[in-house]
Amino acid sequence: MAKLPEGYELREVGLEHLDEIGKLRARVWLELGALLPDDLDDKSRMVDEWEEKSRHWAIFKDSKIVASARLTVGKNPVDVPFGLLAIAKGSLLSYPLGVISRLVVAPEHRSLGLATCLDSHRIEEAREMGAKGILGVTRTRHDILARKGFQKMFDLTAEETKVSVGLRGGAYGIHAFYLTLSEIPIPSGYELRLVGPEHIDEIGILRAYVWSLHSAFSKSLLDNSGRFLDKWEVQSYHFAIFLSDSKTIVASARLTIGENPTEVPYAQVLEDAGHKFSYPLAVISRLVVHPDHRGRGLSKLLDNVRLQCAREKGSKVIVGISFTREDALINLGFEPHFRLSSEEISALAGLQSESTTCYLFRFR
Repeated sequence: MAKLPEGYELREVGLEHLDEIGKLRARVWLELGALLPDDLDDKSRMVDEWEEKSRHWAIFKDSKIVASARLTVGKNPVDVPFGLLAIAKGSLLSYPLGVISRLVVAPEHRSLGLATCLDSHRIEEAREMGAKGILGVTRTRHDILARKGFQKMFDLTAEETKVSVGLRGGAYGIHAFYLTLSEIPIPSGYELRLVGPEHIDEIGILRAYVWSLHSAFSKSLLDNSGRFLDKWEVQSYHFAIFLSDSKTIVASARLTIGENPTEVPYAQVLEDAGHKFSYPLAVISRLVVHPDHRGRGLSKLLDNVRLQCAREKGSKVIVGISFTREDALINLGFEPHFRLSSEEISALAGLQSESTTCYLFRFR
């Protein structure tokens, strides 16, 4: 959990503090131009119908609220803000769903980690309340949410922003982001994130180091920078597990989803060999864990988050190829589908092995 500077205190508060919170929101968002005076209630507050159904946290300094944020958890779309809007946008979300909203920090108290503290606390509370995912909307914090593992789900029009968020968002680029919460907790000292191209070099070097310890791997497969990468990196989702203190990647895995065989690894070669699949098809691949961090559930965490993401993206089937994790895949619900020859393994995975099995997971 993020630490607050000296003199600041985080508390969960009740509706008795709603007047102060609503006026803080109004002051900040009026200054930003995201509100007009007519958007406030008769007490000059920014409040809405979700206040009584939500949990509220505030950060105090000298007995005054200088930052606050809200969490709403519900079992169906009508129980949470933006739930019906997500359906209208065609987004598949898991329930119970947590919605984080109404984060506000007074300008004179910014850049002190207050927003980060409120984010972390709400994510952990949503997990404790049994939420399977978290939805949030933002116009300025895209990179911050992405670093926490949130994925962009959909954009909001100016009218949707006004109706659903209560802000004047026509020129602001309001976006909705979603975070999948794994059913197993992240081990202490680690952080799970969905990462972008800026981390591909580090992931490629980690793969090269770990797999070079395996007899099935040839160093001739590395590129000129000593990385193990392939053509599917750019169009895939990459999940990485970081050490919390050093921000070093110690495990990663990939998920690729496509509408036809040319858009995912393995599929075209396997279909040409007579193996047919249902689409959209998801392929899990390139799971790697540094030897010093094995035995801590990191592989299982990466498996679960990829399964959840594939389901949310509408995949009907997931394909996985494994050399050493047969039992782990079967325990997740994968079924052995067919054997691969050493030639097929070399062509598909870039590894040398006598034979292995292709596994399928079907969503029911």
